[in-house]
Amino acid sequence: MRRFRSMNILPALLWMTVAPGVLAAEGIRQLDIYTLESIYPARKFDAYRNHPAFPPFRVLDIGQIEWLEAQLSEGLPASEPEAERLARQRLDAHRQSLVSAWKHHMVIRHLGITQLPAIVFNGNEALWYGGRLDRAVQAFTRHQERTGE
Repeated sequence: MRRFRSMNILPALLWMTVAPGVLAAEGIRQLDIYTLESIYPARKFDAYRNHPAFPPFRVLDIGQIEWLEAQLSEGLPASEPEAERLARQRLDAHRQSLVSAWKHHMVIRHLGITQLPAIVFNGNEALWYGGRLDRAVQAFTRHQERTGE
């Protein structure tokens, strides 16, 4: 019997057989997955993309801030005026990315997220820790059925 090299593909293979609509994901208006690329890479969620049983989702890497800060400070000249000018240019070039990255950090703090990856439904309705999107959607659907939402 042949074994898979990676167990990450197993959940995807199991859910590829799920009939569309089985998860009743129509109550999910927004689905955001917060992760840290170095701990749980965003590519692990690729198997769930474009599958009819799952709603569209965004994977947001909160490690983006550290990468951007490294880009801003890398190779600055020793001359303070020149370094300041170059840093301002870089800051202007990356401003939108920095704003977006800090916004994600503020959302995480506001929601009280303490573990990654974290799956957030409809902005703040429910929270699921872990990388199993299939289980998260099932749990959210059961919650909606129990509460009548």
